[in-house]
Amino acid sequence: MTIHIDAPVHTAMGPRAGTITGSASTSAVEGLVRGQTIVVWDGSRARLGHAAATASTTHTAFVIRHTSGFLQIALPTPLCDRLLIPATPALPARPNEEGYRQCIGVDAAQGTTTGISAADRARTARILVASHTAPSDLIRPGHLMVVAVDPGHSGRQVVPHLTLQLAESGLGGLVFADLISEQRHRDMADEREATIFAETHCLRMFFDGGTT
Repeated sequence: MTIHIDAPVHTAMGPRAGTITGSASTSAVEGLVRGQTIVVWDGSRARLGHAAATASTTHTAFVIRHTSGFLQIALPTPLCDRLLIPATPALPARPNEEGYRQCIGVDAAQGTTTGISAADRARTARILVASHTAPSDLIRPGHLMVVAVDPGHSGRQVVPHLTLQLAESGLGGLVFADLISEQRHRDMADEREATIFAETHCLRMFFDGGTT
């Protein structure tokens, strides 16, 4: 598989929406595998996401520009354990209502500067899911926040569902952040705004299994 690290963010517009189960789920993962950025609605908030293995400066800058800037990467729990990325001590160790547990942030130990730039966080995402990465290849704490998804997760939340499917596809996990409202910059985008954003930027949009 050829991965173009600086591939364009935009993609041909597919179905406007669907549930995140069945064919829509397959379509979402196929888009992520091709290096596309997608919009997901999980019933309470909108998120921009892309696959960790194909994270580029272009992808990451686009996500940061249109979101809260709090960039996270969802990874299967066994990978977090192998890389010695612990859950955040101050928070409960069990998964929250979104289907994952919050871990500490990390930076790539080599090839980054401050760790906060789009280029640095994109590199950190790729390093996190590379098969050869060892715990010593990461700096803790860092600027890309990790969340852990249990392999046995069976809920309908979008982030853990896509994360596990990406892991099965060899792309490690999902980089994501909450989409902000373009009209009310202190608020997160609602479903209507997320839909308009997806249409404006020619991005695929997917809903969780509980959304009609």
